Amino acid sequence: MPYTLPLVWGMFLVVIGLPVGLYRLLTRSQRRFVREIRQHAEQRRWTFHKRQWTGSPTDVRIEGQTASGIKWILTTKGSGASNRGWSVGLHQRFPSLAGETNVAIALRDSIDTRLRVSGSIGGKNVALSSHSPSKIAAFSGTAAGVLKFFEEAQEVASGNAAFDKAYRVLTMPDKSQKKPVDPALADSIINWPTSGVAVHSTLFWRDPFGFHAEAGLVAQPNWATIEHLVAISEALIERIPQSVPTAAPSGIVDRLVAGLMR
Repeated sequence: MPYTLPLVWGMFLVVIGLPVGLYRLLTRSQRRFVREIRQHAEQRRWTFHKRQWTGSPTDVRIEGQTASGIKWILTTKGSGASNRGWSVGLHQRFPSLAGETNVAIALRDSIDTRLRVSGSIGGKNVALSSHSPSKIAAFSGTAAGVLKFFEEAQEVASGNAAFDKAYRVLTMPDKSQKKPVDPALADSIINWPTSGVAVHSTLFWRDPFGFHAEAGLVAQPNWATIEHLVAISEALIERIPQSVPTAAPSGIVDRLVAGLMR
């Protein structure tokens, strides 16, 4: 049957080729962003990887360091169905700056999932706050430390009215330390470059796994967005309180997270 082979190839192109072609067309701009990010990262001698195990062709991991040699890891990942208002998380972690939670910067009118254990952000209570400290520590030493932090932390205004209206900067009481956020840095946090991707919100905190900087984005980040977050976080680590060492990760959840972060 002379028409069998062309028919089979035709069916193959329709069933396989068409979806692949549409996928590549729809993700063209995202893949262009990834190529741009890779190019700039390699120019700075940072290590670039695609996080292919996530199933997304646009999730990346970059390993770099500050001018003073402090190493960091930056990753992108979809937000999942639980978040509203942003679709991609841009997360940077400085492992060597790990310690007790002694600083956090977050929106006033929201409770981020990473800080829900506090039981007090925004004046809202959560389930963990009803458990005894010993039970929380058995579950997660990090959670217990964050709870303690929010019970004792005080707010420090930046002096930038627009920023202070939208965000809270919390630290442990210490009159000798500088403000974690000054007016100029506050302006950088709330005003991102117009050439970048729109930012829904940002979040900064320290825990036993490092100092973290995170931005919730409405779309896949481009280089301008990544560059701006790196600049903010590098300015922040020069101003935040010094880290207070903690014991090795304890509790079921902490040991699991520690394993995943290696």
